[in-house]
Amino acid sequence: MEAVAAAASVAGLLALVGQSIAGVRKLSDFYLDVSTASKTAHHLLRDVNALLKVLYDIQELAERIPDGFDDLQIASLRIQLEDCSNHVQRWVLEAVENYPTSVSGTKAYLRKIKIGRNRKEIEGIRQEMESDRQALTLSLVVLGR
Repeated sequence: MEAVAAAASVAGLLALVGQSIAGVRKLSDFYLDVSTASKTAHHLLRDVNALLKVLYDIQELAERIPDGFDDLQIASLRIQLEDCSNHVQRWVLEAVENYPTSVSGTKAYLRKIKIGRNRKEIEGIRQEMESDRQALTLSLVVLGR
């Protein structure tokens, strides 16, 4: 009888340990997402600033182009800017819908959690942003900037 009780006790311990390990793994994954949120946000901000610099360069170039000047390169740049503008509008809408504006206390913590959990979506935005930046940079090079 004692052997059966001991076996049941060990089986119970193993079940509890298994449940605990599964729970701690989930918790670990959760906090891993939160801890990488700041890296994800940092990379996204770096990409935003790179795209912003290219847009400022285009603005500077556009201010020097005489009124009425139009050619194939300008038309191509205009199309790329329209695509970029559409992307930016969508990104802003997604940011407004998905992330609270508060930056302090519990809401800031929850915002970090949300960013961490949406890393794949943010990576998609970063890829689109990089594609837009490269296309616009190429247009600047072709225009002789």
